[in-house]
Amino acid sequence: MRTKQILLLFSFLFLILGFSNLKQNGDRIRMKMLTADSVKYWDPYYKFDSTMNGKGWVLTKEKEFVEYGYSNDGNRKKINYGDIIWDGFSFKITDSLLEINDYNNYKFKILKLTEDSLVLKDISEIRYTYLDSFLLIKSQDQISKIN
Repeated sequence: MRTKQILLLFSFLFLILGFSNLKQNGDRIRMKMLTADSVKYWDPYYKFDSTMNGKGWVLTKEKEFVEYGYSNDGNRKKINYGDIIWDGFSFKITDSLLEINDYNNYKFKILKLTEDSLVLKDISEIRYTYLDSFLLIKSQDQISKIN
């Protein structure tokens, strides 16, 4: 009887450890897809008008988050927040949550993530956008920097 209890205990421990490893692997895979294992530019795509507008995101392997827009000449530019000095914030991934640690600490549920698209549902206390969910697509230009 004692042997069965010990085996049951070890089985339970292996199950917990295995689940923990699966979760960590899932977070690593999401991180790699979000950052391309270096830096990845994501352009906003709002379905209601089928055009690029709004704020783009840069996500880096070092977990840095930066917002950008496009100037009239098509170049990326940092968003001007007036008198706020803003050089970027951090983000983290936990399960299917993407949290951006800035002044408002935004939280998004990752609804879909592929190599070239990211669908997020805004679950923040202070909303990031007026849309419940929104789509970001991998920018065709992954080389040009932000001015």
